[in-house]
Amino acid sequence: MANAMQELMNMKIWFLWRKEIDGDRINKIPFAAGGGATGTNEKYRHTWVTYDEAVTAMKKQSAAGIGFVIPKGYFFIDIDHTSLTDPFVQMMLERFNSYTERSVSGGGIHIYGKCDLEKLPTYADMNGNLRLDKAYYMKNPNNHLELYVGGLTNRFAAFTGDVILNEPLKESTAAVLLTLDKNMRKTEKIKYSEKRDGNRAGFDIVCSLRKQKNGEKFKKLYDDGDISGYGSQSEADAALCALIAFRTGPDPDAIDDIFRSSALYREKWEREDYRECTIATGIDACHGTFHKSKMEHPYFIKFNEQTGEAYVSVPLLAKYVREHLRYVLVRDNGKQGLMKYVYENGCYRLYADNMLMGIIKQYIADYDEELVKMGKVSESLQHITTDLNYVSQEELNANEDLINFSNGLLRITASNAILAPHSPDILSTIQIPCSWTGKETPTPVFDRYMHTLTNGDKAIEQLLLEFIGVCISNIKGWRMKKALFLVGDGDTGKSQLKSLVERLLGKGNFIGIDFKEIEARFGTGAVYGTRLAGSSDMSFLSVDELKTFKKITGGDSLYAEFKGQQAFEFTYNGLLWFCMNRLPKFGD
Repeated sequence: MANAMQELMNMKIWFLWRKEIDGDRINKIPFAAGGGATGTNEKYRHTWVTYDEAVTAMKKQSAAGIGFVIPKGYFFIDIDHTSLTDPFVQMMLERFNSYTERSVSGGGIHIYGKCDLEKLPTYADMNGNLRLDKAYYMKNPNNHLELYVGGLTNRFAAFTGDVILNEPLKESTAAVLLTLDKNMRKTEKIKYSEKRDGNRAGFDIVCSLRKQKNGEKFKKLYDDGDISGYGSQSEADAALCALIAFRTGPDPDAIDDIFRSSALYREKWEREDYRECTIATGIDACHGTFHKSKMEHPYFIKFNEQTGEAYVSVPLLAKYVREHLRYVLVRDNGKQGLMKYVYENGCYRLYADNMLMGIIKQYIADYDEELVKMGKVSESLQHITTDLNYVSQEELNANEDLINFSNGLLRITASNAILAPHSPDILSTIQIPCSWTGKETPTPVFDRYMHTLTNGDKAIEQLLLEFIGVCISNIKGWRMKKALFLVGDGDTGKSQLKSLVERLLGKGNFIGIDFKEIEARFGTGAVYGTRLAGSSDMSFLSVDELKTFKKITGGDSLYAEFKGQQAFEFTYNGLLWFCMNRLPKFGD
């Protein structure tokens, strides 16, 4: 023996022991090298000798063997009734890698080493003596494992010298703590303790791994250090790293942190080359497939720390919508409601609640259909619509220099027209379904139609084209101080020109209403929010007054109301266009 135990052999901590039969039990009774009484208590210190002195005395006296008091700063592990080939024994040998010998019976092993008493879980008894925390066994009846630490116990070690592992006495505080946690704990851990369990994230990951489908496999490796299903402990280490990597993702630091708290941890793990290689092997074994929480996912998808199950965070989903969807909320004082416009292909389109919820639902479904719950979708919509970032109705289509075409925004100045790219910063809700090219294109059919409609009068044709231009622009209609009346025989195509303009403006931007209806109580509210109002076939009628008509064309404030709602005031920015066979009879 190359003096692996020499530092203990030089200490005066040794004595002899003899066997004493007590029924089926064999007790080891200590006695002094000089033949007198001795024990592990400090009062017998004067009777203790060095190892060599004990060996010499053993030859002179009828002693069964020699032993020593475990001094402070050292520990002694005894595993009874377990063969050397047992996976648990092999794991313990790897974990400590310190001097190891066969037990007195030959059917067990002893492991000796060093540890820092101050780092162990202890308490002071009534006499002020340090004792091992009551949460741990000193002698575990479930696995034949005994752990004795100098300064915490009065037990002695029966030394044999029958070497299994002739390694120097190692500093093994980490291994002792791990053994206490994995192999000597009286009750299973239930609640997280920062002092005991360290990093909370790692603790939660371990709890999650215990509960997953292959949780039993994980527990055998992590909790029990059982490597019986593997060719070597190195293979078992890599297998555990793979299980951890699935839950942490390819994060070597996190894998290392969790592995160190496992029953497989041993001194070899401190070798950087071995540790890095084993972790890399574990990550590679996942073939790029990790737990969903570590795979790419939108940030509104969260995961239960205990079970690992995914769920949708409503506040974060609402935040995601704000960041990924261009929309405006319009406070409509007239209709006393909130209108939602979503930006699509260069234009803001009016969306009903269920349409907007459909977009939000799709954000979740794109990740996982099974996570879609309409309650959360509805709740996220409420988060969005209660934001205080409204715009007023007057801010829509407010830029009078712009016309929105399908291929861009046409900016018109006194000298030229410039086509600019669409921008969500322009609050445009009317888009002409045509492309602006800036080049004149022959329109023989339209030209013939206009010639017939105007009886070849170029001045009237130019007037109509200018009026159409105003309709499809954002220019406030009241600037013209005019309304358009097309009067003539039936079936001459008057209403077709108005219908063409309505198609260019799009649904929701025009309304069909008779002249007399505009002057009625709720008629003013009917034209609210439209770009063009009027009738395509107005019958002959008498109009008693032109009060509302004058206000609309003059840009005056209008008093309006909807049935069952509070009255409001607004200025109509659109235009009036009527088609008829005869002019109405105006009362005033």
